[in-house]
Amino acid sequence: MNRYPLWKNLLVLVALVAGALYALPNIYGSDLAIQISSLRDGPVDQALVERISSRLDERALEYSAIEREGESILVRFDAVEAQLKAQLEIASELGRQYGVALNLAPATPDWLEQLAAAPMFLGLDLRGGVHFLMEVDMPVVQRQSEERLVSDFKILLRDAKLRFRTIKRFDRDGVSGIELRFRDAEIRDKAAAEVADSNQMLELTPFDRQDDFWLQAVVSEAGVRDYETQALKQNILTLRNRVNELGVAEPIIQQQGRNRVIVQLPGVQDTVRAREMLGATATLEFKAVDDGNSLEAALAGRMPPGSRLYDHRDGSRILLKKRTVLSGEYITNASSGLDPQTGEPIVNVSLDGRGAKLMGKYTVKNIGKRMAVIFIENKKYTVLDDDGDLKTVEEQVEEVITAPVIRDQLNARFQISGSMNSREARDLALLLRAGSLAAPMHFVEERTVGPSLGQDNIQQGVQSILIGLSLVIGFMVLWYRGFGLVANVALALNLMLLIAVLSILQATLTLPGIAGIVLTVGMAVDANVLIFERIREEIANGNTPQSSIHAGFDKAFSTIFDANITTLIAAAVLFVFGTGPIKGFAVTLSFGILTSMFTAIVVTRALVNLSWGGRSVNKLPIGATVVDFHGKRSIRFMTRRHLAAALSGLLLVISIGSLATRGLELGVDFTGGTLVEVGYSEPANIADIESALIDAGLDDAVVQLFGNPHDVLIRLAAAGGGDLAKVSGDVLGALQQQNADVSLRRVEFVGPQVGEELTQDGGLALLWALLGILVYVGLRFRYQFALGAVAALVHDVLITMGIFSVFAIEFDLTVLAALLAVIGYSLNDTIVVFDRIRENFSTVRKGGVIDVIDGALNDSLSRTLVTSVTTMLVLIALLVLGGEVIGGFATALLIGVVVGTYSSLMVASPVLMFMGLTREDMEEPEKEGAGELV
Repeated sequence: MNRYPLWKNLLVLVALVAGALYALPNIYGSDLAIQISSLRDGPVDQALVERISSRLDERALEYSAIEREGESILVRFDAVEAQLKAQLEIASELGRQYGVALNLAPATPDWLEQLAAAPMFLGLDLRGGVHFLMEVDMPVVQRQSEERLVSDFKILLRDAKLRFRTIKRFDRDGVSGIELRFRDAEIRDKAAAEVADSNQMLELTPFDRQDDFWLQAVVSEAGVRDYETQALKQNILTLRNRVNELGVAEPIIQQQGRNRVIVQLPGVQDTVRAREMLGATATLEFKAVDDGNSLEAALAGRMPPGSRLYDHRDGSRILLKKRTVLSGEYITNASSGLDPQTGEPIVNVSLDGRGAKLMGKYTVKNIGKRMAVIFIENKKYTVLDDDGDLKTVEEQVEEVITAPVIRDQLNARFQISGSMNSREARDLALLLRAGSLAAPMHFVEERTVGPSLGQDNIQQGVQSILIGLSLVIGFMVLWYRGFGLVANVALALNLMLLIAVLSILQATLTLPGIAGIVLTVGMAVDANVLIFERIREEIANGNTPQSSIHAGFDKAFSTIFDANITTLIAAAVLFVFGTGPIKGFAVTLSFGILTSMFTAIVVTRALVNLSWGGRSVNKLPIGATVVDFHGKRSIRFMTRRHLAAALSGLLLVISIGSLATRGLELGVDFTGGTLVEVGYSEPANIADIESALIDAGLDDAVVQLFGNPHDVLIRLAAAGGGDLAKVSGDVLGALQQQNADVSLRRVEFVGPQVGEELTQDGGLALLWALLGILVYVGLRFRYQFALGAVAALVHDVLITMGIFSVFAIEFDLTVLAALLAVIGYSLNDTIVVFDRIRENFSTVRKGGVIDVIDGALNDSLSRTLVTSVTTMLVLIALLVLGGEVIGGFATALLIGVVVGTYSSLMVASPVLMFMGLTREDMEEPEKEGAGELV
């Protein structure tokens, strides 16, 4: 009899009940909401709740609930229109003291919240919002640190009463640092000791030149890394402050790599304003106006020493002293307002103690003179040079906002007024209040998803899962009868456990993540198929039903383990090299593999034991193989290996030839550029859209329908020049002038540098996946098997890429993820075949190597076909219902499944013969790990 002890059944029951509880919050969905939080120590209490409620009631705006949640207030709505109008009303009522952000609030019941059960986070592609990838300009960090050292050294040596001639920064021959010049060697040596004591991260080199004695100070590599780390941390902190000022609920700001930061702003649609707030390296400098020299002479080219010309915001030029009176680092707070006397916009500035002291000391001595306020911002553009190559141009914009006369001594608080409108005054105050970036940051990637597209993605993803699941359920019942019902229950429980695990980990669900769940549904039945086919074989060999059940689970375990471990290797590589949503696909695929192993091996066994294991049965309801690939019906695969080699060779020649001559139709992810998706309520007119874009100066735009007559995709190549991240605003503006009904659904901007890196990382991901698989298969089997598996994988990847090249199908980041998934799937198939070959060498004593391999291929053929069919069913559902965004992903996987099924039979196994595999090679016992998981 096949029975689990009571403790095992209880363990399975506890796991399933816990999974149901923690998956349940996702059923309730989310409510449209507005989140109100304090920005400047404003009270968040019941009085504020009543104030908000009164405002909404006065404006007749219906809301479903208003509640306090910790240090914020949440107002829930049933309609988008009410939510959007309420945001404006609440923001108007509360002013700048509170942040008012659009949000999606979980509708989880209180009793589930008490169990710490919460739904998964939705990614930007499912809820709408903006994704930025920003890069810190690290060379500027080093330059700024060296400029600060120049100032520090001057103060240090003056305090030590050590006279120097010059201290200045140098940058030549790829080396930069500070050079100090002295009159004699004794003073230089004393200065070197002082400098060394003040900073341990310097490499000091004394040298003599003519009659002077020099000291060269270069920041060590460890010092440079430390400066860069500190600058990155300060920038992340500043970005958090600026995001808080923007009033965004649940933002994500995190470091990526050595010099990049990811910023995700759910619900934000005004990308231009978000970019301005996040990317501006904004600071102020206060300098004296040089009224003692002639402005006309300076404009004519006779610049007085110690002075410099600046642009005024009103369009004029002004002559200022180079020496900075005060910089923005001393600013602690800033707010915008109106001058009570003139009514013009002003910015109220507060300084810290040292800043107040410096400002007071300067202004008391210069009453009656003018002092200019300079706004400084760094920008970076990608443009074409004279040779047609891309180059990066950096620009520092310095504008004089105002240059008033100092009427009295200024201290910790004062006002700035000048050529500003109300919006500019608010933005300047926001930037100053949030703090200055330690170094410039440049946008290298931008993705925007409109809320309507997010809802469409959710709907299409759920439909794909339900349809794919229904198709698999129907097929399994048809093929395996009663055992098929057990597999379907296990499949549903696997889906539940996967959602529960992702919810517990508070993973972010993205559209590729949904694709990973859909793929998991198709592949999850594979383990059950392996077990059921084994049980059928045991019954066909004349064993009793109970012994067949035991042997089926026992013999299938090793194959299931090897096949899933190799797929996990591909998923791990995808997670390491992937970015953004692709990591989401890797996460869902990895956890899907683990939960499917648990449900197939443990839960299915428990269900089978409860249904048939505890009683005497003469026949199991497991169905019969429609075609028995044994005896006269067995297929002589190896006798056709030369024909298969010719077919594979032809496909590879066509694929490699097309890749070499035509290449791939690379998407924006790899080439860089801007992609804009817009939607119309009526069928779009491509000719009118192209005309509107040409009138707007966007001659290089490529316009095409995207999936249906209402959606349009517009592409602009990276060679367009200028600040491409802002092009989307120009596109939308041009189209809205022609048709106000157009809506923004998605924007993707990728800088050329990121595109090049993704191309490189994609190739590395494939290489690392192949290397990891080669090592694992070589250890678990033999080197011939490892080479056979890798040969099949290279075959599958090249042919899949070749089909994309021949038919000019767009190749983007999701397709790259699909290629790695193809590696996992194809390898899964190959490992099943190899495991049976290894087993047959130890059990089949008659016949040569060809007979053993043919027998193994026929033994596993039914399983191979069933798994391919179930996977293809869900992929077809994903391709048809998943939407155009992941159409390439589904296409690549569908091609990969077909080619992978073929290669596991006709490529991987013939390689074993080509490598000279013999019976003597397989004499040693190799099968390991057989047994039950629990």
